[in-house]
Amino acid sequence: MNEFPETDIKKTNLSNMFQLIYLSEKEHRIKLSKDDISRKLNLSLPTITRNLRELLARNLIIDDTKLSSKGGRKAIAYSLNASARYAIGVEILKQSVTILSVDLLGDTTNRIKLNLLYQNTDAYYVKLAEHMKQFIADSRIEPQRIQGIGIGIQGLISHDGSTVLYGKILNCTGLTIERISQHLDYPCRFFHDADCVAAAEQWKRPDLQDAMILSVGEHLGGALLINGLPYHGINGRSGTIEHTIINPNGRECYCGKKGCVEAYCSLSALEAAFGGEVEELMISMQKGDTKAVQLWNSYLDYLALAINNFHMILNTQIIIGGSILNYLAESHLDRINELVKAHSAFPEEESNISLGSLTKDAVAIGAALSFMKEFVNSI
Repeated sequence: MNEFPETDIKKTNLSNMFQLIYLSEKEHRIKLSKDDISRKLNLSLPTITRNLRELLARNLIIDDTKLSSKGGRKAIAYSLNASARYAIGVEILKQSVTILSVDLLGDTTNRIKLNLLYQNTDAYYVKLAEHMKQFIADSRIEPQRIQGIGIGIQGLISHDGSTVLYGKILNCTGLTIERISQHLDYPCRFFHDADCVAAAEQWKRPDLQDAMILSVGEHLGGALLINGLPYHGINGRSGTIEHTIINPNGRECYCGKKGCVEAYCSLSALEAAFGGEVEELMISMQKGDTKAVQLWNSYLDYLALAINNFHMILNTQIIIGGSILNYLAESHLDRINELVKAHSAFPEEESNISLGSLTKDAVAIGAALSFMKEFVNSI
């Protein structure tokens, strides 16, 4: 009969205790006493005391709060030290860069947005790195607490996060992470922007297993989650629903083809059709502008048509995320559901479409969270 070495048992107990304290705080904002831990993990108090001492020494938990008691001595409550580690998230767009930091709970602790025109030049990457270093200094984060820097970008990324395999929007195909990381002292990785949105949504909804995330912003992107994990396919192209075609002789897409979903369902496509920003379209609709209302309804119809096509390929829940959430209300979701039912070849009794939970910075947050997940799982 095989037995676990004592060191493995100790490591497992330590890991289980940290995960319990971590998840209790992250998902329920609950602090735990020794008795709570003992009851949930079925561990002896001496074992719990020893591991708590180690977690405290490693600055991963804190014990500065006392739980209420009906009588007698109050029990010490143990909670996560969310500031023990940080990760930096970055979103690169044509005209701007967003840089933010998240703590162990995934909460944003600081953020800046810079007007920085993208250029695939060494000068740009030097300037970008300088902005990151200044942001870290201004945030007063000790360098040893930073797990890494995740960079969300509009393009397909290699499995190891080192290379942009397809970056036509920014004209950066072939870009390697080394051109940025050489100016920094932290691990750096690229992430597809739609995958970042999916990661951010999954962080908020840990039970999310199978889903298609439709990230609608300046451009459009898709990401697949299967069994709780991102599915990229052989060449990293799974989920690129933005380049499925809904009108073969339609509008031209940035990829050079005609009729792609991108050319009808991205916010840049909506703005091009309106001749102004989405905010202006919303104001015009509130004023009763018939043209604006018709354009918005046409946009929702195209979005519903695309969603129905995706739903026929992968019969799972679909989450609409990205900056479009700043404009979509529940009434719009109801309209999308009605349109999807009208397009569907099958009776749709229940809706499988929902709105995402992050209306701001989902790409940058999701890019950072990969490093947080890795750290938490390493304990």
